This record gives sequence, structure tokens and C-alpha cells, in this order.
Amino acid sequence: MTLRVAILAFDDCHASGVIGPLDLLHAANAVAARLTPGAAPPFATQVLSPDGAPVRAANGYRLAVDGALGDARAEVVIVPAPPANRADRAARFAGGAGAPGTGQPLARRAAPRRGVAGGGLLRSVPVGTGRAARWP
Repeated sequence: MTLRVAILAFDDCHASGVIGPLDLLHAANAVAARLTPGAAPPFATQVLSPDGAPVRAANGYRLAVDGALGDARAEVVIVPAPPANRADRAARFAGGAGAPGTGQPLARRAAPRRGVAGGGLLRSVPVGTGRAARWP
């Protein structure tokens, strides 16, 4: 069975917090393909932003995305931690101020209503200031 994983990208996130998990899951799929040829890959990934638009990472690198967080069809959403000097960004994925222009915390935007199947898991990549949340 393939686990559907969405990686959230947002302005001022660490680019490595998006690219690192993507590379790791790609490598896991490659190893699995060598060990069990013809089997379904263990992970299906997509990179999402709050509104589906490309984002600019903290280092200035522009990240392309596959769609909007509200359209996610994933069991797991990985959220990169914001740079330590941008603690205001942490509130957005920890249930605080909300995604830009939405007035909703990112955890709510990925809720089972339209996205994360079965309640899923919202997890930050432990770089800088990260938090994890689980919702029903």
C-alpha cells in the first residue's frame, strides 16, 4: 500500500525542510523498487502551498508546488519548521494565526474535510523551531 505524503511549502520556510523529505522519500521508493520489482512504491509525494502558488524559501530560493493544501489527498502532511528568526511563521502551522489570506490555521486547512484522510498527521521537520500536532 502506498502512503500519500504531502509536504507543505510556505514563504520563509527552510527549503531543506521541503526538499530533504522529498529526496528521502524518493530514495526510499528507489530502494523499494530494487528490492521488490513491480510492487507499488511505498510513498506518493506532492509539494503543496497554502494557496497553490509557488513560494519563496527563507534563503530566497523559489519553490514550485503541485497544488494547494486545501486540495491535499494525503495521510501525512509534513510541515517544515520556519527559520528561528521567524517564530511568527510557527504559529501558522501550530494552530495560530492561519495561512496567508485564509484566516485559518494550516492544520485546519489540511483537515479531513477535504484533505488528510482519516485525520492524518501534521508533522514539522525538526529544523529550528518545529511542532507537531495531531487532530481527530
